[in-house]
Amino acid sequence: MSILKLSKCIAGLVLFQLQSACVTTPEELHDFEPIVRPVVPEPATYNNGSIYQQRSISLFEDLKPYRIGDILTVLLQERTSASKSAETSTKKEDEITIATPTIFGTTPTFKGNSVFDMNIAPAREFTGEADSTQSNSLTGEITVTVVDILPNDNLVVQGEKWFIL
Repeated sequence: MSILKLSKCIAGLVLFQLQSACVTTPEELHDFEPIVRPVVPEPATYNNGSIYQQRSISLFEDLKPYRIGDILTVLLQERTSASKSAETSTKKEDEITIATPTIFGTTPTFKGNSVFDMNIAPAREFTGEADSTQSNSLTGEITVTVVDILPNDNLVVQGEKWFIL
């Protein structure tokens, strides 16, 4: 095999390897098992001898879910925002003076001005500024189930929704 063909084969293999390095595979979603609280039977209500029962429907309130197993819809509305600002300024000035050289003990001049006067004055200046702003929002609905009722009548709900942002 000639050197030219061999070099073409090697170049082709290198290009093939480089192209395969650019390939990305999407992340696989892992199988999940929903987190479920054990179902606890509703405690028996005790008859306190009165017509009014504490967990019964109120005369002055709307009907609301108040039993374990009732289904609710929770509205999600979340907003976040952040901003950042930075400013940088740098300045540097230098001055270098070199003594005038003498040739055979005299300073060379041209029309009365020194030929070898050397003053160097480099200057550098940098100014930078950056701003960054980010805001996100999440809105949606999720259906949940009442899994417990606390003594102060707050509901403990459970539900889940999976999505990829």
